[in-house]
Amino acid sequence: MLADITGLEVSPDEWPHPARIGGHYEVLQAELPAWLLSFGILDDRQAELLVRTDYPLLVTLAWPDADETRSRDIGALAATLATWDDEADDERRDTRAGAVAHQLDSLRSGFSGTRTKWEPLYRSILGGFATRMTARQFGRFSMCLERYVEGCLDWARVQLDGTGGPSAAEYARHRHLTVGQSIDMVLVEYALGIDLGDAILRNPAVRALQHAHVEYIWLMQDLLSYRKEVATDASSNIVTVLAASNGGRVQAAVDEAHRLLRAEIAGFEAACDELSRSPLADRPELWRYIAGLKDFTSGMVQWTNRSPRYDPAEYLRAQATRSDEPTTTQG
Repeated sequence: MLADITGLEVSPDEWPHPARIGGHYEVLQAELPAWLLSFGILDDRQAELLVRTDYPLLVTLAWPDADETRSRDIGALAATLATWDDEADDERRDTRAGAVAHQLDSLRSGFSGTRTKWEPLYRSILGGFATRMTARQFGRFSMCLERYVEGCLDWARVQLDGTGGPSAAEYARHRHLTVGQSIDMVLVEYALGIDLGDAILRNPAVRALQHAHVEYIWLMQDLLSYRKEVATDASSNIVTVLAASNGGRVQAAVDEAHRLLRAEIAGFEAACDELSRSPLADRPELWRYIAGLKDFTSGMVQWTNRSPRYDPAEYLRAQATRSDEPTTTQG
């Protein structure tokens, strides 16, 4: 029984950094959901889940140093990507790849047409980022968005394969892209008002640090979301994949996921230690960025534990209210 499974959380021993909260929660809560709903593209179920999920809380926990404008930009993108991802997951397995492919075509066109209902919303959101990011940073950001959707498309095609479930190694390779953490890492820079240059981003220790960060984030997310995904019959979870390879022993799979998690956190800390002894040690923007990655992790864990998006009963209740009529709220 799932109630007997322990370890479906991230313990303070594994991640001891306390969360901080930024100062713009109230204004974002008052304005952001209404602005997103004003585009009229979400049905009743999506609208309810968007409001109850509390993306303003995510932004102020995961990017606590962002100013109000950048917090609004980040919150709009986070809510839109998550809602689109849920919609793609709701597609039948045989039509999901086609839906994601349409989104990828739309993104590659700069959301300039009418390929999907999401284009006006994405155009508005990305226009804000383009205005406030440097051209170089916006180029990296756009590339990360494209790679994320490409990863979602590749995973949708794997799920259509029909040759059995993926190995743990294959799942991890796909999950590294579908978690979308490369986007969030650029947003950490954006929230802090910095643009890391090539001398930092191409450093091997920085790349190792970023790789470990992405890995431990998706492992944390899979552990924290397992209860919801079991309730919704989802198969995209490292616990499910590991259990399929060990005779269905879920507790052993959870324990192995934690072993992998601890190894990636250790890799992140080792990269930090290496950087502290490197020529980059005196670059303050690098250490602000590393602190921002830690803030993101702590905030993501706190928000996931509190958000109805990851509570099985709340999520299924919102699913049950589904209507095909879009909800429009002017505000």
